[in-house]
Amino acid sequence: MINDAHQPGSKEVGGVTCLASTTGCDLILSGGSDGEVHLWSIGKQVKKKMSAQKIHKGPVTKIEIIDPKHDSLCASSSLDGSIILWEIQKIQKLIKID
Repeated sequence: MINDAHQPGSKEVGGVTCLASTTGCDLILSGGSDGEVHLWSIGKQVKKKMSAQKIHKGPVTKIEIIDPKHDSLCASSSLDGSIILWEIQKIQKLIKID
């Protein structure tokens, strides 16, 4: 369990809106009502936030690993109408489509 993974904003109802995991389940990506995408390192006893980026202006609706063989790329979508392609390890934005 990860407590307070995403904090709801003043207009949002909840925190986490979507999840995706890498093939080995050692990394989890979470999207939130706050418009952020977080990268988590997950172990048996350790849950550590590796990175967080707020690029979306609305709640994140979906995160999808689009390169499951290498677990290197993912895409996120938002109610703001944007889709973003990310490099997973760095949570670095590669392309944003509005």
